[in-house]
Amino acid sequence: MKIAHCSDVHLGFGRFGGARSARRKEDVINCFLAAVDTIIDRGCRVALFPGDFFDSPDPDNETLLAAITGITRLTREGISVRIISGQHDTPKSERCHIFAALQATDSTGRLQMMHAGEFTEDIDGFRFVYQGWDNIPLDWAALPEGDFLVVHAPYPPAIFSDRHPRAIYEGIPDNWSYLALGDWHERKEIMPGAWYSGGLERLNFGEQGSDCGILVIDTDTGEVTPWDSPARELITIDFDLDTWDRPEEKLREVLEGFESAAIRLRMAGDPTRIDPKCLDFHPLIQREFLGRPDVAAQVNLGTAEVATSWEEFCNRQKLSPQVFRYGRHFLREIGR
Repeated sequence: MKIAHCSDVHLGFGRFGGARSARRKEDVINCFLAAVDTIIDRGCRVALFPGDFFDSPDPDNETLLAAITGITRLTREGISVRIISGQHDTPKSERCHIFAALQATDSTGRLQMMHAGEFTEDIDGFRFVYQGWDNIPLDWAALPEGDFLVVHAPYPPAIFSDRHPRAIYEGIPDNWSYLALGDWHERKEIMPGAWYSGGLERLNFGEQGSDCGILVIDTDTGEVTPWDSPARELITIDFDLDTWDRPEEKLREVLEGFESAAIRLRMAGDPTRIDPKCLDFHPLIQREFLGRPDVAAQVNLGTAEVATSWEEFCNRQKLSPQVFRYGRHFLREIGR
């Protein structure tokens, strides 16, 4: 039997550069539907989604349509679909969970969406154990034994995960042959048989270069095979505005080679040497400015005093002089 492990889909995610992005939202949907095709093509009997299937507990209509489309394709192919909740798609208040609404749309009996508590079942002679996201500490020793454990649990190398009451740790009971883990967006076997499959799409520049996709487990051979999703490439470009005589022309020349990528453009030098609109031709650029204290700028902040340096401006705005989201305050204040 073949089993697909597909975590952290984050359907509905659509942020880029601090703003909403329809293009990034479409990226996530495309990766999900490509994963659905792969799960079917690989002949999987079961598809496991261990948490953060949605990016929020209140997905919009477009996101719901994509979810229903993919789930329906899987169940109509005879695939058992098991989706558990994570922290992103769990509401913070006691109200109807989106999983309950989607569960009601299934007419095949092959879909189980679990948002709380634990659940066990046998499929083709294998015992599956599922643990939903309960917002309470996870007692690993109290979980039922089985062949597969499906759980959303932080991994200690992630920020603050070692303090998290649900974090996985070395020395947990050896009660399962395979742990299908969700939460960490990096494909990794953290201990024998305990896998994070990674997300389907790179969601931020901290995930630049990471492997995205699903894992396919063959219970006959024990082999775990990765599949890489068509995730968008994320690229960071550092550019010194003071180095070039015509920085706008040079920037355009550099960026034209990366039309299909999402770009983090980190600029140093005098920001007044370019018009921010010169970058509008590229649909996915996150602008950041690596400020220099010696950059002088006559910036009227609406007071009797005028800031005469970049450092003074950042201090007044309570911003770090080293990392600055380009254009949010500085260019507005100097009237560009």
